Amino acid sequence: MLSRPPSSRNTLQGESFEEFDDYYVLSLPHYYSEILEELEPGIFAKLTPLLNTGESSFNNVFHLKKPAIDEANRIQRFIKIHKRLVIIAINKNIAKHFKNELDSCTALEYIFDFEKKEKTYYGKMFNKAKYNHHDPSIRGLISALSIIVKQLPYGSRLKNVFISYVPPYSQKIFYLPRLLAHGVAAEINRAQGQLNCHVLDTWLTTEKPEFKNLQIDEKYTQWESLYKGSVMRKTDQRQWMPTIIIEDNYQSGTTLWSYARYLKGLGCPEVHGLCCVKLMRDTDNQNHALAD
Repeated sequence: MLSRPPSSRNTLQGESFEEFDDYYVLSLPHYYSEILEELEPGIFAKLTPLLNTGESSFNNVFHLKKPAIDEANRIQRFIKIHKRLVIIAINKNIAKHFKNELDSCTALEYIFDFEKKEKTYYGKMFNKAKYNHHDPSIRGLISALSIIVKQLPYGSRLKNVFISYVPPYSQKIFYLPRLLAHGVAAEINRAQGQLNCHVLDTWLTTEKPEFKNLQIDEKYTQWESLYKGSVMRKTDQRQWMPTIIIEDNYQSGTTLWSYARYLKGLGCPEVHGLCCVKLMRDTDNQNHALAD
């Protein structure tokens, strides 16, 4: 079982993969070494740990003997994927309300690139999908989320899952997370791999209050109240199974963690969050600088 992520937001940094005449040398932070072992046990079995000489104590260093063309390509792909993905854990702003409701949470990438001073690739796609209802962007996000599920530890382990989303008001016509959830389930099932997806539809029977101006504690209280009796569910399954919650963006996490708590309270054995983008703050409508 994987360790908890080392911080509330994580991307792969400080890694290296070097080629020499007869071997490769791979250096990975400890947490990402665990992920590689979970995702690629065959490759990991071929890695020989090296004594840490000169490398940061935060990294594990491995030797991979040649020939290993396929293994090297897969390691490079792993590095490329995880330098963009944001692995999210609970942050200090919501820690008093939640503990272990989400078993994992991942975003395709941050919404903004400070070096380029512009929105990221998926940040731009998210904006077009959410605010312009841009169909090619919606399809692009569905494709990206469907592919990434298979690159995450639970995606390579689980066989049957629910794909769900935070419940909207029943009268809401356009709701991006619902479109994404249905699209991701359909695309994964079309691939006919080991993962079999069932959509868990949910909706609110009473109109949700406007959350834009609420702070974290207020938002938490509102969701707790809604989940006590204003939620309806529909699925073709009669038993609970692991659930992947599709969300369009993640800021403080209050909304996603609240839904995960609701699902766990009903008997869901594990819950994973999968988001299009991580916003740059960990706070909701508070006068804070970038958190953490």
